[in-house]
Amino acid sequence: MVQYSQKLKYFETNIILVLIFFGKRSIDMYNENRGIMTVESLATAINEIPDLELERQESLKLSHRILNYFGYGGSVNDFILERDMRGIFYMLEDAGLLISHNEEATFYDGKRWTLFFWTLN
Repeated sequence: MVQYSQKLKYFETNIILVLIFFGKRSIDMYNENRGIMTVESLATAINEIPDLELERQESLKLSHRILNYFGYGGSVNDFILERDMRGIFYMLEDAGLLISHNEEATFYDGKRWTLFFWTLN
């Protein structure tokens, strides 16, 4: 039992270090990007996607929900997305509104962890 709790503590410590590193990276990306994405401008861009046939009110709700994931950061970690939103993010990537990318983090013991991110385009 002691061995299991030590492994769990080790894993939690590595997760915290990775989140701190990539959280800072998100803030830096946001500071570099001076463009402002508003709920209205994202809703307008969503309305221009030919495969989507949303009314203005629905696109405003969707854009508000999307921007809530980003908060004050420039990117969103994929593991926080709900299943339905992940599908929407892929659809918005196909439309050119979002960009996905991944990065690898290496733990102290040499293990690698791949993190996937979404960024507003």
